[in-house]
Amino acid sequence: MDTRSVGNIMEEVVSLSDKIRRVSENAAGKAGDCTAQQLRICTFLQKCGGSVSQKEIEKFTGLRRPTVSFLVDSLVTRGLAVRNTSLSDRRMRTVTLTPQGDEVVRKCAAQLKDIYRIIGVSISSEELGLFSAVVEKLDKILELASVKVTI
Repeated sequence: MDTRSVGNIMEEVVSLSDKIRRVSENAAGKAGDCTAQQLRICTFLQKCGGSVSQKEIEKFTGLRRPTVSFLVDSLVTRGLAVRNTSLSDRRMRTVTLTPQGDEVVRKCAAQLKDIYRIIGVSISSEELGLFSAVVEKLDKILELASVKVTI
């Protein structure tokens, strides 16, 4: 395969990634009028038992403190989370998922599950296995390439 073909396939992968993001954002919007990033934080909070430090959210998302602060502010404004300051260390902030936030995560998960079910009946197990293997291989290649390429 020549590099032009690889380039075209990579463009298709980027396009597919954009479509997946739009589907997730659509599900997030329908579930609770929030963005995919906000939903991702709510889901993380839920998986962590409902409460984590803002620093842990920064690590999980890979986003900078001001961006996470903005996203958490918007979750608090929507009533999906609350922010608490530690009494022993005022620099430490904890973000806690509210029952409303938990419900948004559940609704969105149900909508995405329906979409995944449609995908599951449209693509064979063999095709999904092959796709998964290719994605894993691409991930490893890109990881190695990012080490070799310096900007």
